Amino acid sequence: MESLLGQSGFGRHNDILYLLFTKLAVVDLKTVKRDGASKTLLVELDDYRKVRNCIIHSGESATREVSKLGEALASSVFKLMVLPMLTNLGLMVAKDGTIIRRSAEPNPLIDGFLCKD
Repeated sequence: MESLLGQSGFGRHNDILYLLFTKLAVVDLKTVKRDGASKTLLVELDDYRKVRNCIIHSGESATREVSKLGEALASSVFKLMVLPMLTNLGLMVAKDGTIIRRSAEPNPLIDGFLCKD
């Protein structure tokens, strides 16, 4: 509990995130990077969270570059983290943005967690 309360951002959840993504999505979050990035995606996200907090909580201005980085990070989270997780759980994103099953086959990992139509 102390580690959850003592850290901010993703740091407090790294262990569980690493485990979930390794086991369910077959993604090693300790090594995932955007193309051309020198830092891992989670480190970049934590750095960006600090910038975002200065903008939101201290009224600092966001430059065009900061906005573009935010868009790039959000896109990378979707492509490198969300899509692999959904795919390995037998799910996909429909055209309307809802998350649906890829097939009608039973899936013990998700049965009971999805809303019924």
